[in-house]
Amino acid sequence: MSKYDDIVLPTPDFIDKKIKEFDNNEQLNEKALELLFNTFKSNTDEKEILLKVVTLNNRYSAGLTDNFLSKEKCDIYEKENKDKPTNVIVMTKHIAEIESQQNYFSEEDDPISIVKELRHIEGYQDSYSFATKYVAWTFRDKNIPIVDGYVKKLLYSINKKSKEACFYEKLTWNDLEDYPTYCEVYKSFVEHFKLDNYSYKQIDKYLWLYGKELAQGKNTQSQGTTPL
Repeated sequence: MSKYDDIVLPTPDFIDKKIKEFDNNEQLNEKALELLFNTFKSNTDEKEILLKVVTLNNRYSAGLTDNFLSKEKCDIYEKENKDKPTNVIVMTKHIAEIESQQNYFSEEDDPISIVKELRHIEGYQDSYSFATKYVAWTFRDKNIPIVDGYVKKLLYSINKKSKEACFYEKLTWNDLEDYPTYCEVYKSFVEHFKLDNYSYKQIDKYLWLYGKELAQGKNTQSQGTTPL
């Protein structure tokens, strides 16, 4: 029996409970990041960018590495024709470069297109989760859903739970790997379960925390309603 078989479907009471638990556990992280992104708004100054990149990556496990690889390890990746892990310095310079050249982070730009540009650096591994989290924190006044392993698995599992729970027909895992499609899936989830009273930020909190609990095998069945 899969730990996702008894998944609890979203209701206001259950979502509110998870949001409250998230805020209780992550309040300091959230306040620190809010302070950083409010204080250091530049996306061209590498010092300011690095502070945001390192803190965001560290506090929310966004998938970047802290250090450069040794020459020996770089040689191994090149020999096997594999992309290297993306580290915080490489990402910092990438953000500064694309903003200096194309003003990607100006208010007129589409956040979805920024994620696409940010996640791919030639010769380095995909930074999908980090890109969505950085863009979401930069444009906090807009509804920008984050991508995270816990969240993807939860959305996918809810969708296939039952006919009544299905909010996106023929959803595949590859759909969740394409950010424009992911945003469509996310919007369909919000509409299907009538969650329009919540911001995407609030929904992200519920999805991330509940998804994490399920992944770690914690029993949350008694906290919500009976699943379909």
